[in-house]
Amino acid sequence: MNLGMGLEVEAPELVVLAAKLLIGAAIGAALGPDVLRQFLRFVGPGVWR
Repeated sequence: MNLGMGLEVEAPELVVLAAKLLIGAAIGAALGPDVLRQFLRFVGPGVWR
């Protein structure tokens, strides 16, 4: 983490994990089933070949 004044500090792993989970949940909540279906329709064939 850079605090804007050139200081580098490491956040505790639990804080980093919680932040990742919150960001992932927010992104997941913003995406609807239609977006995921379209994503799988275009990306799926390339992944499963």
